[in-house]
Amino acid sequence: NQLQQDHLSPLQRTTLAVALSHTYVAWAENSPPAERTGHWDSALRVIEQLLAADEDNSYALLARRQAALVHLDPGTFAHEAAATSQDATPFLQTARQQLHTSIGLLEKLLLDVRRQLDRSDRPKNNQAQLTENQLAQLKRQIRGELADALMNQAVCYPHSSPDQINALQ
Repeated sequence: NQLQQDHLSPLQRTTLAVALSHTYVAWAENSPPAERTGHWDSALRVIEQLLAADEDNSYALLARRQAALVHLDPGTFAHEAAATSQDATPFLQTARQQLHTSIGLLEKLLLDVRRQLDRSDRPKNNQAQLTENQLAQLKRQIRGELADALMNQAVCYPHSSPDQINALQ
């Protein structure tokens, strides 16, 4: 397993873990419905193992973003399944739950990225952590993904219902 090799830098290890997680997500997206959950679980497990193994990883924000996006994927699939199902209720419940989890993770991540950007003691040109430009780009990506997740969550509720309006706020 390449992730276990000692010679990898934190950035290399994080990049590999995120790529492997992406692979599991793609595998889930292209699998029969009964097999998807196992692949999504594997995608999360890779990220969780990375974060648990190196709590001081200065690139953990990238891995945490991937974990939030992993939750977004089954939420989106469940919402799409609800549109074609005779009984949409269980699919919509799953979609809301997964999207709620993803939104919570993205909101916390956005807050942490903002804190990193606001730190005045950030060393300049430090190769061992994300640069200010990289953090700003990550912030923009997270904001877009959060907006998408909120919209996806809102469409899981009846049109113009208080729940739908609340989901957009």
